[in-house]
Amino acid sequence: MMLNERVRCVVTRLSSEYLLLTLLVLSLGGNACLAFRLSLGATPQAITLTQGTTVPSFEAVDAKGVTRTLRFSRQLRPTVVFAYSPDCPWCTRTWPLFKQIADAASDRFTFVTLSVGAMPVYQDVNVSAFARPSRLGFDALHLGTVPQTLLIGVDGRIERAWLGAYAGQTKAELERRFGASFHR
Repeated sequence: MMLNERVRCVVTRLSSEYLLLTLLVLSLGGNACLAFRLSLGATPQAITLTQGTTVPSFEAVDAKGVTRTLRFSRQLRPTVVFAYSPDCPWCTRTWPLFKQIADAASDRFTFVTLSVGAMPVYQDVNVSAFARPSRLGFDALHLGTVPQTLLIGVDGRIERAWLGAYAGQTKAELERRFGASFHR
């Protein structure tokens, strides 16, 4: 009986070690595949859009869950887009400042929030909220890095893009451009 129990213990131990080794190999293989995809540029790059780039129309989901087409050309007013992720701490920190811009300049600009997450989180009276941009929108706006604020002219072209949270020179420029006075 002792021999059978010892054999069973050895077999169980070898099975556990084999399982761990298999998981390790699979994990390393997955990481190698991901590294290869990254080297091919398979994920969006953290690129700030350049002035004059035309933003195409694309689909996104509104706060009621309805898919809408967002159009930026031939508008009556320029559009300011705040692109964010619901779980991004810098986005959470920047939202109140974006809201202050919207409150100060809603008579001159159209304000839109665009969540790269499942549903719009940041909504307000002066702000239209959307989420889950189509791949075309995601790629056109270079939404690999958030927060990102875009000023899109009435002709649908980027006039200015700000990447990151509002601080220092960015904060001062936004206050001047939109006539906002940031307070927290």
